[in-house]
Amino acid sequence: MSMWDQIIWGRSHSEQQMLGGILGLFGFYVALYAVILLFWVADYVFKAIGMHTIAKRMGKENAFLAWIPFARTYLHGELAGEIGLKTKRIKRPGLWMLLLPIIFMGVIYTLSFMLIFAIVFAAMVNPLGAIGGMMGFYLFLFLLLYAYMMFYYPLHALVNFQIFEGFTTRNMTIVHSVLAVFIPLYEALLFFRMRNKAYAVSEPVAETVAAANASAEAVAQNETE
Repeated sequence: MSMWDQIIWGRSHSEQQMLGGILGLFGFYVALYAVILLFWVADYVFKAIGMHTIAKRMGKENAFLAWIPFARTYLHGELAGEIGLKTKRIKRPGLWMLLLPIIFMGVIYTLSFMLIFAIVFAAMVNPLGAIGGMMGFYLFLFLLLYAYMMFYYPLHALVNFQIFEGFTTRNMTIVHSVLAVFIPLYEALLFFRMRNKAYAVSEPVAETVAAANASAEAVAQNETE
């Protein structure tokens, strides 16, 4: 009998059931983490390929940043360029997209560290007060998270809107921009799909470009003659 058989069958029926349940649960989590890892790798690679290609088409010299963690977030925002709102303009959206999560996590960790000392001190003086303080702190964290999401998610959607507006219709750009924020892998596949797609140019713009090209060709021919 092998060592594995001894571990499984050399036990009582209840122990075998318990061990089987533990192994089954372990196998479930291994499979779950494998699927999550597969999705993460697919998301990272597809988005990197798409962003790198689009950045090169836009003439960005730092297109390679699409493959570098954190730096790719900066590149993502910079692909959109300056974002114009009704009364204001968002300059350097790449920096905002990069720094906002870092600042938010720094605030969270700092406050959590301070909370540990506050709870220990309050528990020695007034245990009920410590519980109330914890509830108030978590409420504050919830409000802080809500404020962060209310700013970061719209910014993310605006960046995507400005990038993908050049590849599809306005209505579809709105749909893609919203879905890309909330659905996993959607944004990566969208970047990958749009990377080689021709720019969607409206008819008036197309006519203007054609006229400008014809005028430039005429000037060049005159200079040659």
